[in-house]
Amino acid sequence: MSGIVSSKQLPSVGNIKTTHHELSDGTMVMEHTSDVTGILEANKFQQSEQAMHHESETFNHVARIDMLAVESWCKARGMGNGYWAEFMESEALLKEFLNDPDNKVWRTRTGKI
Repeated sequence: MSGIVSSKQLPSVGNIKTTHHELSDGTMVMEHTSDVTGILEANKFQQSEQAMHHESETFNHVARIDMLAVESWCKARGMGNGYWAEFMESEALLKEFLNDPDNKVWRTRTGKI
């Protein structure tokens, strides 16, 4: 098992932090992390406030989703390099993501999409 020889923090983009790690075996790893505290707190508040829910099928705010959560979910499903475009273009994938019980923290309201 190789260990980290050096690490360098790259400039942040939004709430995403990227760290470049060089390992003792010569490989390099890019680590992406994000602070989702604000998103989770806002979603939890909105889930609890029924008055904020609109009855219209057109104007319903149903989720705030961290980009790294989508990336992780897509990779776990074995989706290839074009996963982001495929996810963004597919209403079925978005619904599957949002209806997955493991992803309920990203929802702003309860129930099924």
